[in-house]
Amino acid sequence: MFEELLNKAKETAVSLVKEHPDAPSEHAEGIAAGAMESVSEELKSVVSSGNFSSLTAIFSENGVDQNNDHVKNIVGSFANKLVNQFSIDNDKANTLSSSLIPTILTKVKEELGDGKLDLKSLMSKLSFSDMMKIMGSAGSGEGGLLGKLKGVFGK
Repeated sequence: MFEELLNKAKETAVSLVKEHPDAPSEHAEGIAAGAMESVSEELKSVVSSGNFSSLTAIFSENGVDQNNDHVKNIVGSFANKLVNQFSIDNDKANTLSSSLIPTILTKVKEELGDGKLDLKSLMSKLSFSDMMKIMGSAGSGEGGLLGKLKGVFGK
């Protein structure tokens, strides 16, 4: 489920990158991959902390809370990738990141369904495969339940 969700969001990201005046369209796939990597890294960090309310706080009733610390972390991480991997000017990288990341997160929220994101609705969206990743064998050395839940957000 989450892999499908992130793939749909990546498709949106590729389209947005191609349309954005500050993004070199020849690198649209790579830039979109960098955006999704930044989102995935932050979601893994939130999940590994066990603070699920922090995960749901990323999204407000009116959309993505751009003042949320996690959203700011994703925007900053992605802007750094744009500068370092694609030699995009700092100002343009920040502009692109600030517009693209909230749009991607909004797409994730929309794909979850009714726009309401809480732990109950999040868990209801998990597929059997996602649940197997979470509930896999205890002796796998992945850090218990939270380690397995992090795998749900993997690439």
